[in-house]
Amino acid sequence: MYRILLCLLTLSILLSACDTEEDSGAVKGIQTSRPEPTSTSAPQFVSEDTNQSVSSIINASNADQLVEYATFGRGTLSDFRWLPDGHTLAVTTSTGVRLYDVRTPETPQQTFPQYTSLFDVDPTATRGLSRVEDSGWVLWSLETGDQIAALEMGDSRTQGAEFSPDGTVINILEGASIRQFDGETGTPLDTLTLPVDTIYAVTYQDNLNLIAVSHADSTLAVWDVMAQEVLFEISDSEEAYLFAMEFKAEGRILVVPNAVITDTFYSPIDIDIWDTVRGEIIQTLPYSSSQVFVSEDGTSYLITEYSQRIELYDLLTGEELLTVGGNEGADFSVGLSNLQLSQDGLWIAASLQAGKIVLYSVEDPEFPTEIADFDSRITGLGLSPDNAMLTIGYSQSGIQTWDIATHEIIDSMTPEGSYVLALATHPIDNTIFAATHSVSRYQMTALADAPDVLMTLQANHLAVSPDGTLLVLDYNDFSPRPTGSQSQSYIRFWNLEANDLHIPDIELPGGVQVQQLVFSPDGAWLAVVDYAQNIHLMDASNGRLQWTITRDGPVIDIAFNPVDGTLAATSVTMLDENTPELEANLQLWDVESGELIDTLMSTDSMLYGLTYSPDGSLLVVGTEQSGILLLAASTGEEIAILGENGEPATELTFSRDGGLLVGVGNDDVVRLWHLPE
Repeated sequence: MYRILLCLLTLSILLSACDTEEDSGAVKGIQTSRPEPTSTSAPQFVSEDTNQSVSSIINASNADQLVEYATFGRGTLSDFRWLPDGHTLAVTTSTGVRLYDVRTPETPQQTFPQYTSLFDVDPTATRGLSRVEDSGWVLWSLETGDQIAALEMGDSRTQGAEFSPDGTVINILEGASIRQFDGETGTPLDTLTLPVDTIYAVTYQDNLNLIAVSHADSTLAVWDVMAQEVLFEISDSEEAYLFAMEFKAEGRILVVPNAVITDTFYSPIDIDIWDTVRGEIIQTLPYSSSQVFVSEDGTSYLITEYSQRIELYDLLTGEELLTVGGNEGADFSVGLSNLQLSQDGLWIAASLQAGKIVLYSVEDPEFPTEIADFDSRITGLGLSPDNAMLTIGYSQSGIQTWDIATHEIIDSMTPEGSYVLALATHPIDNTIFAATHSVSRYQMTALADAPDVLMTLQANHLAVSPDGTLLVLDYNDFSPRPTGSQSQSYIRFWNLEANDLHIPDIELPGGVQVQQLVFSPDGAWLAVVDYAQNIHLMDASNGRLQWTITRDGPVIDIAFNPVDGTLAATSVTMLDENTPELEANLQLWDVESGELIDTLMSTDSMLYGLTYSPDGSLLVVGTEQSGILLLAASTGEEIAILGENGEPATELTFSRDGGLLVGVGNDDVVRLWHLPE
């Protein structure tokens, strides 16, 4: 995944350095003839019971029948909210909406992968509102996940949506108007236009009987909708910015945060709690932190202190009800990124910046428990030899193994070091190799029944030979060198049977860092892609360089055809040094000579991950705008598209028997496709 990000960064460099003197396909440094490879023939697939629902082998003749089989990965946490029952927590991630019962928080009660936002839930917790586009909204069932209605909106951008307190009306703010829909069917009802020009914020109470509007002149007006008149108005002499207002306690309380605008920033001052019946302030709360919450019943309020401490108080008396963090023993060293208070004020959910959600009980301070853990980056994928287990490396939380048949986690492992850089699996046994990072060093770890440290160095990428005898990695030496260079890259071939060096470490020319390591299917060659736009081919037996191909733009991904050994590569070329226009190419190269065979595709949008089907008939490529393309390997003819307009697939691989296609995209979700029964 990291090589994709670094490749994209190099595009900006090309804008100022596009004068390539050499032919973009020039072959340099041919030093030896290729050694006699082992005999390579088309793989023979045997149908075996591998505990997975795979009906047949995927190839060019049936690839257009692929369907999504499973989704793995935890996604990126974006939001969470309490449901009206006071004990259900709805968690939104890039992989969908999940519902947790906090009384039994170990696993989600329900998961809805088709919705990646949840703006509001009706009082009965049976219907949800989600945004589907910039100005589009959908009403859906929280019980089945089925869409109830797509809400018909205008062309202007909408700022928010919510149910009325009784759930009968959906209110969507669109500019200075409020569009109303039936809360059960999604049928359009009415449009209310407010008599103001500029709105900073708006909130509404009880079917829009009252509307609180923050104006551009630092005033707030509470409108009676039916009478079309102002009940009372708040004007701040300090020219405060009034934002994120909320009605609480069935509209009897209005929570008004105040801030002062300074240039492009605003600094919170305090929070006023207004009695909407009498039109006067009940209490002014200090705003000394980044987050303040008032319970829906208006009985308590929650604040954080510099993201290191959370405190809960009685709203009317100011009595402290609960304190977590600070000197109370809770570890918030990673920082609180979100807080929510249940509607009855009895539960506190805290989201940590590390991606965890921790739950606290107001009635039982000893209750704290972690109910969810989300990570934002996948660094490696691996399939077990029997295709029954999928291994996923997460950058900040170790390694997980998943049962492909049941879609459940088998085990979670955290090797020494807190940051997984790369992952590789042994092609014969279930050994997992992981490059991990700790505070002061990088470690290479082989995980079987118990972690075993093979070596300590700065390892960046891993590859295991097809016969399982060699582990190849690259590392950097940052010590000063006579030439003045502060970094040098090396390739290490490690003999797994002897647990020792296979050959002396190989120094890459020019100190260029490695982007990718790939073995040829017969194990005779190792392809090395660097960040200087080169593809190097090495003899895997002795590390000798066979040839180097220099491209005129970043190389994104490479893959060997498992039958004829042809090398496929995606790369990018800048068309004009003064514009961001680019040309992405999918090309085939001859392994013997390093010569260009054919260009299968040229496009003005990015091409990403590459893989061949095990029988060599199918070439799969991830695209920026057209999903995952399935092409005939020999001609480049398009056969099918998977996940059209979805997240680009940056890493693609087939299971060893060819029955599953695995892909991971920029959303860090792992998806599997297979042929239906």
